[in-house]
Amino acid sequence: MKKLIIAALLVVGVSSFAQDNNDRPQRGNMGNMTPEQRTEQRVARMTKDLNLDAETTGTAKTTLR
Repeated sequence: MKKLIIAALLVVGVSSFAQDNNDRPQRGNMGNMTPEQRTEQRVARMTKDLNLDAETTGTAKTTLR
C-alpha cells in the first residue's frame, strides 16, 4: 500500500513538471514566415555563429532547402 501511494505521488509530481513550458524561448515570427524566409534566417544565423565562408553558406542553403 505504501508503494502505491509513493508511486501515485511520483506520477503526479512528474506530470506537473511536464506541463511547465515557460522556460522555453519564444519563436517569435517563425510561424508566420515562408519556408524560404526560414531557410534564409537559419543560414544567416549559421553564417554568423560558425563564421562560414561564401562557399559553405551556399552549400548550407542548398542542404536546408
